Amino acid sequence: MPTIDQWLAQLFDGEHIDETIRTLADLDQHDTDTIQELEARRAIKECDKKIANFEAALGVTDDPDTLAGFARQIERTRAERKTVELRLRRATTDQGLSEDEIRQIVGSLADAVALLSAASAEDRRRIYEAAQLEVLYDHENRRAQLSVAPRVSGGVGGGT
Repeated sequence: MPTIDQWLAQLFDGEHIDETIRTLADLDQHDTDTIQELEARRAIKECDKKIANFEAALGVTDDPDTLAGFARQIERTRAERKTVELRLRRATTDQGLSEDEIRQIVGSLADAVALLSAASAEDRRRIYEAAQLEVLYDHENRRAQLSVAPRVSGGVGGGT
């Protein structure tokens, strides 16, 4: 797992970040169906509801670990909401993401990748499963090829 974490982190390090962002900006993801718009609007409302619930829960505890957990959940949900907002804008205006917007999203991904080093083995397994991590190992040359094809709830996905 540390090798996989290192590979993921490499996508977002100073040497590779611009290439990663350009690759993501060049992806052709035109989701213009009305269904996509409706799903995005529903997902935004769901994110808003989650954030409100987490914020309400913050007021009923003084436990630092619980507070930190809620704060992390709020940040994750805000990042998810931003992703859905951008998808909705693309569907309604046919404008793709700018490199600056992708840089913003990638910044939050880089933070998430950094958290992997502290995650339990079970949490990592679930994260890798959600990202559709695939490891193809070439026994003859003792090399592994890694790829991810993350799926965002609501339909946008792709691999890097």
